Amino acid sequence: MTIPVPSFPVIRSTLRDDATGELVVNDTSYPLAGDTISRTRTGVIAYTASRARELGRPVRLRATEPGGGTFDVAVSGDGYVQTLRPDHSVDEPRPGQTRLVEQGTCRSCGGETDVSENFCAFCGTKDPLSAIVTPGEHA
Repeated sequence: MTIPVPSFPVIRSTLRDDATGELVVNDTSYPLAGDTISRTRTGVIAYTASRARELGRPVRLRATEPGGGTFDVAVSGDGYVQTLRPDHSVDEPRPGQTRLVEQGTCRSCGGETDVSENFCAFCGTKDPLSAIVTPGEHA
């Protein structure tokens, strides 16, 4: 069985070789930066998973990697990433299915955190995997 993934919100990410990039959400752009491309990518997945949790359904993400490869995926609230089917749907989870999700390290304390977490279990930092550069930070 499949689940349709609506086209809203519109989330796009572009990552660059220097671990910076851009996240565009409904035409609003946010600069991204991480220690590594992997950390920046994990931050994008964590952001998209948080939107999926808010909406109670998977959310589309068009991800462009360094070198230009583009991938259309859906991210669930638990952080599970699936390739989007041509009909804009994804497989529904099977009962009891174990779904492997991305993990990263908290941007404040370095504690291991799932992309499905809104707060770090070790230090309490909100959005512990965020790669969005806030005012006053440098990309």
